[in-house]
Amino acid sequence: MYELWCIYGEIDSRGTIDIRVDANLQNARTREGRQEEINKLLEMDKITFEEWVELCDETGNVPKADLLDIIEKRKLMPQVIGEEDELPEMQ
Repeated sequence: MYELWCIYGEIDSRGTIDIRVDANLQNARTREGRQEEINKLLEMDKITFEEWVELCDETGNVPKADLLDIIEKRKLMPQVIGEEDELPEMQ
C-alpha cells in the first residue's frame, strides 16, 4: 500500500505522504438502513405518517418538504363524515 501511495499519492518536499481518511458515517448505506428502519416502524403502526415524515431525511427520494406540504394540505381539507360518524338527525 505504501508503494501505491508513493506512486499515485502526493509526496511533499520532506518525503511524507498526505493521506485523507473519510470517517463520515453519513454515507448512502447508513442513510438507506435508517430509512428502512423508519419504514418498518410505520408499517408496524408504531408511528404515524406525520411522525414518519418528521424522521425522514431532507435529501430522501421524496423531498421532506413535499411530504410536509401534503400534510398541511390535508389539514386544510374539510373533514369527510363517514356513515359511522354521521350527525344525528334533527327532530
